[in-house]
Amino acid sequence: MARQTLNDRTLSALKPARAGKRYEKRDSVVPGLLVRVTETGKRTFMFQTRFPGDAQPTRRAIGEYGAVSLDKARQTARGWIELIRKGVDPKIQKERERIEAQRKRENTFSAIVDEYFQKYVIGPKPDKPRQRQGLGVKKQFDRVFLPLWGRRPVTDITRHDILKLIEAVRDYGTAGALAA
Repeated sequence: MARQTLNDRTLSALKPARAGKRYEKRDSVVPGLLVRVTETGKRTFMFQTRFPGDAQPTRRAIGEYGAVSLDKARQTARGWIELIRKGVDPKIQKERERIEAQRKRENTFSAIVDEYFQKYVIGPKPDKPRQRQGLGVKKQFDRVFLPLWGRRPVTDITRHDILKLIEAVRDYGTAGALAA
């Protein structure tokens, strides 16, 4: 199959394939990148290569033209080429990144604080907290810290962030620190 330098004008001009068929145009800029055109005129960026662990070359979809730009498809294909050179399957790498992002969402400051207060300060019976002032402390904690760090992953909160807050409370009081 002949290679052609793909551009937006070329991609927009691609005609739908004949009924029951589809065809592909390969990009001459990034090896392995191609666009597949179906009978409905749908244009999908694909990447064809021998992925780690596979005996034969296979195609994997990058995304549909329009939702994914040509530049983004080329960037993705180049990234996949680098991962493959390192012996990493891009599909596995993407799954690792998804799991890591999910883990970060679950380990937000707010989630950890709620769990801590539930287990150690308030306990299983909110009407009889383990610590006499437990509910008041949680209320204060929620008022001061959650607006600042509630959605952040706990691993992203640095010593500098804590010192900055302590100094702001010292200099301006709690209300002033929250307003700043």
